[in-house]
Amino acid sequence: LAPFFEKFKPAVFDEEPQHKLLLNGTWKFHWQMGVDTLPNEFASPSLNDSDWDDITVPSVWQLKGYGKPIYLCAFYPHALSTVKSRIPTVSHKENELGIYRRTFTVPESFDSHEVFIHFGAVKSAFFLYINGQRVGYSQGSMTPAEFRITPYLQNGENQITVEVYRYSDGSYLEDQDMWFLSGIYRDVYLFAEPKITIWDFYAKAQLDENYKDGKLDVELNLRNFQDSAAAVFADVLMMENKEAPQLIGSEQLIIQPGESYYNFSYIKPEPRQWSAETPNLYRIAVVLRTQDKIICIKSIRIGFKRIEKKGNVLYINGKKVLIKGVNRHDFDPDNGWAVPKKTYKIDLSLMKKA
Repeated sequence: LAPFFEKFKPAVFDEEPQHKLLLNGTWKFHWQMGVDTLPNEFASPSLNDSDWDDITVPSVWQLKGYGKPIYLCAFYPHALSTVKSRIPTVSHKENELGIYRRTFTVPESFDSHEVFIHFGAVKSAFFLYINGQRVGYSQGSMTPAEFRITPYLQNGENQITVEVYRYSDGSYLEDQDMWFLSGIYRDVYLFAEPKITIWDFYAKAQLDENYKDGKLDVELNLRNFQDSAAAVFADVLMMENKEAPQLIGSEQLIIQPGESYYNFSYIKPEPRQWSAETPNLYRIAVVLRTQDKIICIKSIRIGFKRIEKKGNVLYINGKKVLIKGVNRHDFDPDNGWAVPKKTYKIDLSLMKKA
């Protein structure tokens, strides 16, 4: 989910959200080869894990001394099978398990909100436990996973356990000239959302057939975690650079418990067009409010453009575009998949120079 704000300026200038608690840092860690037997009560809050190792999150455990990094171009690790009848099974004997544990306290600013946890990426699959209760499972090893954990929290200190497997059936999709590494390798953090919130929104910004005027289509996905309906206003604003925001749409809505959707369209006369060479961007902000109080603000950047395919030729804003592909992996020589921001900046600088 995109972070929410209660004031307009922080929302549109990419300030750090107030309702966020980063869980990066030192976690307790248990590693083992073979997954037929798990440690007793490994997710229990009462488990004494003082004799477990320490590990830094985010990281990959092969570069912290556990197991071995494996590089393959077009073959599978031994834990996976190439026998058709056994695909997509994973050898329990040759699989690896990493268990992460730590505690946290929910900030007071999260009170009266819904609380979620975000994993930027975990490879290749994991179960999540909060205070000994299993919350959920994910195996999207290169994409974020988020869980609602409000029902599992308690006052004061809470305990989190993450049960991570090096290989899963999803690993069969990853034999593409790459390193096989594993662990919690991107940021982990808690975040809060209001009981009535902008759950998600999508903005599609296009140019008309004459490449002159822009059309903006916005789809709002609103979520009401309360047991009763609520009356709110949804405002859509647009701004360019640091100019004053322009109200381009507003509607009063009755939000029933659960999820609901709202669609909005707007014609922007002669917008500044986006292309790779001139990446002109506008800021779209959605404000959810009552008559006298802002509930939630979320914003994204959009660019007006028209993408077309004519025969085998790609056009952007009516101009031919030649795409040159790059076989690039998210990788750092010292940290593996846990790529520091400075490495991203170096890579981007090198690509621009090339």
